[in-house]
Amino acid sequence: MTMEIGVLFRWMVWVFLAVVCLPASTQAYNILFISGLGGPGSHFYTGSVIAETLVKRGHKVTFVISDAFGYRANSSLAELFDFEVYPSTVSRSQMREGLVAFGETSLRGEQSSTWAWLKLWMSGALKAEGTGRILNTAKSFGINEFFAGECDSALSDNAMMERLRSAKFDIVVGDIMYPCFILIAQKLNLRYVNVMNGIIMPMAHGRLAGIPSNPAYIPGALTKFTDDMNVLQRCLNVFAYSLNAFLYDNFCLGPFDRLKTKYGIRPEMSTYESLGRSELWMMNTDFAADYPRSLTPNVVLIGGLTTAPAKPLDKDLEEFMEGSGEHGVVIFTLSSYFSTLDASRSDDLAAALARLPQRVVWKYEGEPPASLGNNSKLVNWLPLNDLLGHPKTRALISHGGLNGVFEAIYHGVPIVGVPLVGDQFDILARIEPRGFAKKVDIDTMTGQIFHDAIVEVLQDKRYKESATKWSRIFRDQPNTPRDRAANWVEHVTKYSGGYLRPKSLDLNFFQLHSLDVLLFLGVVGFLFAYAFYFVTRMICRLICCRGNAKSGKEKSE
Repeated sequence: MTMEIGVLFRWMVWVFLAVVCLPASTQAYNILFISGLGGPGSHFYTGSVIAETLVKRGHKVTFVISDAFGYRANSSLAELFDFEVYPSTVSRSQMREGLVAFGETSLRGEQSSTWAWLKLWMSGALKAEGTGRILNTAKSFGINEFFAGECDSALSDNAMMERLRSAKFDIVVGDIMYPCFILIAQKLNLRYVNVMNGIIMPMAHGRLAGIPSNPAYIPGALTKFTDDMNVLQRCLNVFAYSLNAFLYDNFCLGPFDRLKTKYGIRPEMSTYESLGRSELWMMNTDFAADYPRSLTPNVVLIGGLTTAPAKPLDKDLEEFMEGSGEHGVVIFTLSSYFSTLDASRSDDLAAALARLPQRVVWKYEGEPPASLGNNSKLVNWLPLNDLLGHPKTRALISHGGLNGVFEAIYHGVPIVGVPLVGDQFDILARIEPRGFAKKVDIDTMTGQIFHDAIVEVLQDKRYKESATKWSRIFRDQPNTPRDRAANWVEHVTKYSGGYLRPKSLDLNFFQLHSLDVLLFLGVVGFLFAYAFYFVTRMICRLICCRGNAKSGKEKSE
């Protein structure tokens, strides 16, 4: 009996300690995520990392995705999240066809210029066929019109919208690349948080969040400039600021303004103004890979969401890595969007890789290159973070996507960057001066240039030393990026983020830049100068008149 009482007492002590150690707040929130279309690549992955962290804290998460990627609702992710699926304007196979075509044109260097990228976003390349649309794979997606078409499909799915309304969500977390989340949130009368999976673009996301941007040292989007610009570059940067603002407001957000009007979703407020009403902005960047700059309180940096200590590899990969000997392994991936190369390009790169003493793990889809070396292993998918954390990894060959860049920084792995589209050029322009990356231009890249760049990064110790230095800097944080993101989502859900929002977002252009003050001071100055001139002139006239009168009097005497 005494033993039973002792066991019971110890059990009660453990229960008491467990209750005392519970977090002060155990409130569970119901959160809606709208992250792109729910497709492959970094945008959905970034959102899912934040969502998974929230689920582990006891919150409920629902994703809205298109049926082009409806397979996610039946994947292992369904154990973590609920899914609402709306009918896409394209089938999964058509979506895949478009992504492959986009990747092929990018790998040929056809998307490397600023104009090509702008055309990609502005072009109405979606062709109507019957009741739906398919992707015109010849040149570009016409991304904005495509996203707007997908948004139209989601908003017109009355059954889904009613289910979302009935779910009584507490907040919406959305990817700004897909502004439809704003329309859905406003239609449901919900508050919303922005996630930006990229560097801060001054006249797009920076302007919408109220972040001050000075064109003298903050390069505009797609300029490929650094923060050290000469006079000509600063002139071009000022022009880029103006052009980016015009194009973003009219071409990127314009299609969604029309949808707001069509569905009566706060038509008095533009999409631009609606984005400015966000509770919080979470930017997937960090000063370890970006230029130092001022930030407003409503902006939180969460760069490196996908970074984590490496997990064990599967047996096949582990044996391949360990069999590399002293030379180690190079990881080669151009993301899910750019993993299919044409035969001539893939043969050229494969021949260059075959000349390396290192082994190569290459994320690749399609027919194996004819010149593939015995040192290379082709895989359809690779656990990048775990491979980068392996002690045998020597370098990463990457397109410059932020998730991969931060994983390389986290694990101290130098990078050979081959930017292909959009902000990838700006990302490489930021990290190359840090000393742990080497950029190769896709326009001029040959097999020999590709090989020489890899050899330089592998043999020059300064690359590894810089990578190690920046790894220590990046890791030295009080919490992880994913915990920071989850903390802030919980905070603004509980308290609202309105108190963080700068008043600058409510000022018009003239007020924000004090042009009205300058005009007022100019008018006052002009009136003062005119009054001074008028009074001075009158005094001079009086003096002259008196002088003339006195002279006349003297003459008359």
